[in-house]
Amino acid sequence: MSTWGAWRAVGRLGSGGMGEVWAVEHVDARVPGALKRPVASTPALADTLRHELRMVASLDHPGVVEVLDHGTDPGPWVVFERVDGGPLEMPASFAELRGVLVDVLDALAHAHARGVLHRDLKP
Repeated sequence: MSTWGAWRAVGRLGSGGMGEVWAVEHVDARVPGALKRPVASTPALADTLRHELRMVASLDHPGVVEVLDHGTDPGPWVVFERVDGGPLEMPASFAELRGVLVDVLDALAHAHARGVLHRDLKP
């Protein structure tokens, strides 16, 4: 399996046009994380990842994942707190959907109040 710094890959969580996300575990502390890295390490993508790292690290909110670590070998990467859960399906009721949306909007309001825009929300 792949490693990045003190993080060992547990499994691949997903990929997209900009990069891929891996479930990782700290080799010593056994702490789970989600590692994001660009698929191609161009200077522009590395800059985008560094910018994202600074923005997320500046936020302290229960609805925003914490930055745990970052590095540049092999290529730029950042490890976020991993939030495990079930599949993201339509909530069972309107009340459940409302609760999820209120939590998301609260985290977005926190970020926006600090000048951070998400720009990539997905349902």
